[in-house]
Amino acid sequence: PVVIFIPLHFRAHKRVDVILHLHGWVEDGETIDDTIRKFKFAEVLGDSRRNAILVVPRSSGHCETFKKQLTHFHVFNNFMDHVLRLLVDVRLAESLELGDLTLTGHSGSYSTLEAIVSHKCESAPRSGCYAGHVKELFLFDCLYDSGEGFVKFAKESPPFRFASVFIPLKKKNGDWKWTAAGNHALWSALNPNADDSTFLASTLAPDTSPEQIAQAAAKGPTFMQSDVGHDMTFNKYFPRLLRAVHHQGAK
Repeated sequence: PVVIFIPLHFRAHKRVDVILHLHGWVEDGETIDDTIRKFKFAEVLGDSRRNAILVVPRSSGHCETFKKQLTHFHVFNNFMDHVLRLLVDVRLAESLELGDLTLTGHSGSYSTLEAIVSHKCESAPRSGCYAGHVKELFLFDCLYDSGEGFVKFAKESPPFRFASVFIPLKKKNGDWKWTAAGNHALWSALNPNADDSTFLASTLAPDTSPEQIAQAAAKGPTFMQSDVGHDMTFNKYFPRLLRAVHHQGAK
């Protein structure tokens, strides 16, 4: 199933902007209603103040549906085709032409997001390749590997926008762990000449103001610390990031 959220302030345009969110692992017995209640999608979308439709597909288990389907170029394109046709049918979009596509992900969805932004467009970006519409990519405690698949997109920020929020946890030996390790690895790939010990100091603090977030995002890839738990990182920082950060072409 796919759940679509429309903010109360939404106004239709010729090209509709879409936020595609991929959730993380689904716990045993967790229903789609449970997921909606947990992450409060309608509420956080409204708080983001974006004039965009939020599309949340459902995956089974450990993001297995995402990995088996959305990682493939043609399957992803077909999925987005269906989304746009539905939005036109219900008059939330005035045409089948997509505006800007924002990708967001939580927890274990990172590998699917890496695959999507790595899709090779076989034609002009706005003619048959939805990956070419991706202008923003936001990760919420969502990077458990090196993030190699995000490097190219992050290096193009700006004009694109890349931001990753993570919980700064360390192992007993002092090494970063879980998503902190993944974010550190990606930061290192983007800053090969930087002093490794400056990683945390180079990231935004949890209480960073929207103005400061916007300034940082305008300069390059943004890494930000979370001061809440794994699930709540999405709830707290999704509206904060999307409200503060806009790529240069955002309406």
